Amino acid sequence: MWFTAPSAYGIYHYDGTAMTRDAGLTINERSGLVHAYVRCRPHTSRTEYDPLPAAHSCLDLGDERFTQGRPHPMIDAGLRAEHMARAARDAAPSYDLLWLADPTLLHLSEAVPARKLLYECVDDHQGFWDDPGLAAEVRAFETQLTRRADLVVATAPALAARLAALNPRTVHVGNGVELARFKRVVTEPAPPRPAGLVGLDGAVVGFYGALGAWIDRELLAAVAHAHPDWTFVLIGPVMAPVDGLSALPNVRLLPPVPYDQLPAYLAHVPVWIAPFVPGPMTMAVDPLKAYEYLAAGRQVVASPLPALAPLDGLLATARGAEAWGAAIARALAAGPRDAAAMEAVWERLAPRDWDALADELDGHIAQVLA
Repeated sequence: MWFTAPSAYGIYHYDGTAMTRDAGLTINERSGLVHAYVRCRPHTSRTEYDPLPAAHSCLDLGDERFTQGRPHPMIDAGLRAEHMARAARDAAPSYDLLWLADPTLLHLSEAVPARKLLYECVDDHQGFWDDPGLAAEVRAFETQLTRRADLVVATAPALAARLAALNPRTVHVGNGVELARFKRVVTEPAPPRPAGLVGLDGAVVGFYGALGAWIDRELLAAVAHAHPDWTFVLIGPVMAPVDGLSALPNVRLLPPVPYDQLPAYLAHVPVWIAPFVPGPMTMAVDPLKAYEYLAAGRQVVASPLPALAPLDGLLATARGAEAWGAAIARALAAGPRDAAAMEAVWERLAPRDWDALADELDGHIAQVLA
């Protein structure tokens, strides 16, 4: 991603279809700069694609044909790098700010002519690689990118502490929530029950997000097995083995749902969870789902993550299957918060509203560009 003056050429660059669409809507709503949502499609040659648009745009590299014979662009940064470098060559202006959020795109800091470089660190990236050699290479890329950056933005306290040791120009700006959207779960009548929840009786516990290696599926299976009278609804892409979950009759695995449909699920499920596998990678996570759950007035049980410490008193944390079961039982018994309690919750979450976080980030960027 790179930014320049509104009258000049620039690209807001994303990977897959849903992320591209959401990014375009969000950026355009705030700045009005995005003129097009472009779904790129490969042609006969692996290196030939639709022409790049001559305006600020969101490029969708999520077409299935991009993944034939190569990893998805969310995993392999090569395709993104190819497009971004080509756009920089074709446009040939000087950019004000090059904004990178993937350390494997390090070489773009030399390929794209920009006055300033911003590195946004949203994960402990090396944790995504099982191969120790590749993990070490990613960490080396990140070290170079961090030292080279004029501003480093980290989304979790653990990330900020580690990167600040490499670059004192590091700030912590965490993840957040679209408060206005999720408050409507409390302030407006509940919508019809979504199809994925039809036929469920009794206590229901929800989760949404990718079911990856960082989510504690074994813990979930143990809690679900111990409490057959609860139904666990898990919404999102399956990115790791879930055999222990799918075999249980009280676990319902649902595919991802569009972002604007999440409030309907939240409205009909009283308790939501964020169970992470303990480890360095998850200690660097700031799960935005926790903020969304809370803004929607739901009871929340989560793993004890450093980033969630400021939410103490608003959600429950637990370690181990027995403690998780007890915490969920208390959450189910607690029921919805009253109006006064919700006002207090929203007040606590106000600094985490995306608009507030964007203003904070704008201030840091303005100082760098001054």
